[in-house]
Amino acid sequence: MYSIRDTVIIEALWQGTLAIPIGKLKAGDKMKANFAQFYQIKEGKIYKQKNYDCFESFIE
Repeated sequence: MYSIRDTVIIEALWQGTLAIPIGKLKAGDKMKANFAQFYQIKEGKIYKQKNYDCFESFIE
């Protein structure tokens, strides 16, 4: 359970250029993903972290 007072939520778009092929993507292609990250803070430090990742399809 999260409380607004002790939680930081980040929504991010990530993109990377591949050095090696993976699935239907070739080396040099871009891989993209959307992330939701939840950081629970306790005594000024990150106490817990959860990530929810959603990659664009790269499987053949």
